[in-house]
Amino acid sequence: MTSASSSPAPSIFTVPGTNSTSASSFLTPPSPTDGGSKGLRDAAKRVFDGFNPDLDIHHLLQGIRLDEVITLSQSSSSIHTVQSDSSFPASFYIPLWKYVQYLWETWSNVVDLTIHNELPFLDWALTVLFSLITSVILFFGLVWCQFATNPFIYRLYFDWANRNAHGLGLVNAADPKLFNALTPEQSEAAKRKLGVSIEESVNSEDLRVFDYDIAKLLLQLASIVYERAPIAIHETLEEVTKAHRTSAAPTRTHMSAASSSARRCTVHRPPNANPDSPVHTPSPSSSGLHTPSGVHTVLESLPGELAKDIWGEDKAKKIAKAYQSALHNKGRSTIETFCAKIDIDYEPVSELNNSSSAFCSFFWDKNSNWIVVAFKGTGIVEYADWVTDLTTSFTDVSDFLPGYSKAIKGFKERLYPTNVSTLGGTRPWDSIRFSLCKVAESLAYSRAQAGQGGKINVWFTGHSLGCALATLAYARAISTPSDWAGYPIELRDCYIFAAPVSANRESAVTFNDRLAKFSMDDEATPAGHAHARTMWRVRNAGDAIATLLPQLGDRTDLASGPNKISPTNPAGFAHLGAEIVMKDSPHACGIVSPSDHFLGTPSDYGRSPTPVRVEVRSDFTAGEIKAQREKKFKENPGEKAREAFFSWAETIPLIGRFAAHDTVLYWDQLDRIALSNCVWAES
Repeated sequence: MTSASSSPAPSIFTVPGTNSTSASSFLTPPSPTDGGSKGLRDAAKRVFDGFNPDLDIHHLLQGIRLDEVITLSQSSSSIHTVQSDSSFPASFYIPLWKYVQYLWETWSNVVDLTIHNELPFLDWALTVLFSLITSVILFFGLVWCQFATNPFIYRLYFDWANRNAHGLGLVNAADPKLFNALTPEQSEAAKRKLGVSIEESVNSEDLRVFDYDIAKLLLQLASIVYERAPIAIHETLEEVTKAHRTSAAPTRTHMSAASSSARRCTVHRPPNANPDSPVHTPSPSSSGLHTPSGVHTVLESLPGELAKDIWGEDKAKKIAKAYQSALHNKGRSTIETFCAKIDIDYEPVSELNNSSSAFCSFFWDKNSNWIVVAFKGTGIVEYADWVTDLTTSFTDVSDFLPGYSKAIKGFKERLYPTNVSTLGGTRPWDSIRFSLCKVAESLAYSRAQAGQGGKINVWFTGHSLGCALATLAYARAISTPSDWAGYPIELRDCYIFAAPVSANRESAVTFNDRLAKFSMDDEATPAGHAHARTMWRVRNAGDAIATLLPQLGDRTDLASGPNKISPTNPAGFAHLGAEIVMKDSPHACGIVSPSDHFLGTPSDYGRSPTPVRVEVRSDFTAGEIKAQREKKFKENPGEKAREAFFSWAETIPLIGRFAAHDTVLYWDQLDRIALSNCVWAES
């Protein structure tokens, strides 16, 4: 690690729009009082062991994310999880290599299962069939992505989009006015309810409310994140790759001393641990970071300073310059324009273990008490996302979700990869949870200064691949509340849209029981009124991505008894959460969910297995919502025809089912649902 001098080196970051260095203490630490590294460690402790009100929270999150990118981008390691593929020929060859890797891993597994005869014949046959189908789909997906990312085609699309679709990406282009559809009254109603304390929640053991206003805002957030292009980090990755190639590889000792992200995110290896051994992930605490054995972890790098600690000032400046330019791109500008309109803040916090378009971001209201954790879905022309979606083999998730069984490997690897960079061992979930703790702490401090108290409500959302990632992240959050120990965080509901299957039946049962236990064990819960939480899995009726894969794990009649599904059956996929199927008003939405999602295992909590009542509610009356729709059609000529056309398109066999997965069609359908009690349908 570079030694600190008697006066601090200038920060490699500057505040946008100024010529001065950032006032954030994490960027320019105070002068050491005794020379050497002790002063820097003391500065780091002041940042992380107690809240520093002078921190610029955006710059803090940017520094954490930059360090995550660095730790995930080793060119000299076999664990090369993030690659820069923004320009030809890399943009052509890297997807080909990903397809070859997929074929090798998938079919070598099939051969291994065949040789060792580990599966019943039916399970083996289904495994071969699924492997064949996904291999074929990924081949055509490869052809599509290679075509769509051709520079000439890419330019043609954006020339068209700039003229006809307000420059929106392909996922949202079906409605150029999508991000003007939420009225000021609707956004204010949703923001107010996101901040309602859990003590005031009407949800209980007998009633769950699907909040229409919150759902609309969260769907907008899950959709707007698609506008952030993956090129946002490619230049940074290129500079990091150059630093790797022109420098000697850091020693194990150096990497241990410089691994700010690992320590900052409460990931610590014992001093003599094997670098490939599993990391320990103790919970963060406002009083310090500790290993399971109670050893205090001293921070030796500050967020945004990892590159300097490893490669020195000059290369760190080049990396920082590329990173700063990536912070100001058209995709981010589109998102920030939307956020400014409804007066909320936004910041990406994790690249989710890849340089493709999927990422995690936070939205929050600096004048309120809530944070939304949003996961971006599949980039329709991003081949890495296709591979993630179709890596449908199960993998053990007990390292990430203690007590759970299995989940789909592609999803789990994005949040909590098995193999991680030796430049610190940090994982995306570590960056996410630490960033979340710091934003919550910042909001709580601001509220305390204004004479307001209470915890910070945290909500989760996502669309498509973003659903699967939000599902696992939410499962971790409700299963391991010690992750937030010492921080003012109140976990609330999860609203996800177009969710694919994500786990097996055993994990789904565990999730339902953990959710029930988490709600009932809340110390603040008044007698007879549980602070119930729900994962709302919203589905457009015909959505292929949410329904086409086998879902035998969702069937309660196959959960036990003589018909119990084999744990090795590759068709035993299950969803997590309570599925709400949207219907046009005046028809009621349907609830398709095992009752144990709301109740846990009834015998464990002394409850009746009678399904709870599920109601769609809004601050607006049905008449007011109808008037809002009529006003929208009047002010936007052609909008009614556009909506009618896509509603018809959903009826086209097969094609319509894939079209139903689009964010715009989800928005159209959500805009048409009725405020009423939902119809219960046991799966």
